[in-house]
Amino acid sequence: MDVKMRILYIIASSKMGGAENFVYTLLKFLNSAKFEKYIVCPDGGYYTERFKSLARKALFIDPGRSFMNPGTVLRVSRFIKDNKIDIVHTMLYTSDFCGITAGLLSGRPRVLNTINGFNFLVLKRDKLRLKRRIASLFFRYIYRYSDKLVAVAEAVRQDLINRKGIKTDPRKTVTVLAAGMDKSYHDFQKDDVERLRAGHFKDNALTFQLDTA
Repeated sequence: MDVKMRILYIIASSKMGGAENFVYTLLKFLNSAKFEKYIVCPDGGYYTERFKSLARKALFIDPGRSFMNPGTVLRVSRFIKDNKIDIVHTMLYTSDFCGITAGLLSGRPRVLNTINGFNFLVLKRDKLRLKRRIASLFFRYIYRYSDKLVAVAEAVRQDLINRKGIKTDPRKTVTVLAAGMDKSYHDFQKDDVERLRAGHFKDNALTFQLDTA
């Protein structure tokens, strides 16, 4: 019997969002005959139990604990060792740090990171420009220890390999323009949308259209 490759997804959010839905889709549709799937994510979010239902084993992190916290990184490193993980796939920048560092500490897996944006932190005010630059340099340094970087747009890939300062080796970057989505997933309810609106958007900032038929 063929031995399955063990892949661990790490995402620092289990709330409703695009990155979270992408991980859900990967967990659901990645060939289960070839891959054994694991997940590390915050506890208590919209996707927490949904992730768990699709994974062989899950590690839930206290939602108040950063994925860059040394204790969190050590827990993830032990999880990687205990479950003999072959590949770590991360989503969102603090997850990138956690996955790369835990992978190095465990000495086991290959690590790939999906890069969703080119600023790493949404800091638009001028007085925060220096902080954003420092954060960008920090993560670019960390990405040197990744095996593969998957950019969600060619502009993101070009930024990784061309921005002044610490550059990323273009040989380990790739662009994926379409992540895909589970069209059969209809578990989104009106209350979920209202909760998303209340938590993330101001009045009149976004219009939702629900198919209630």
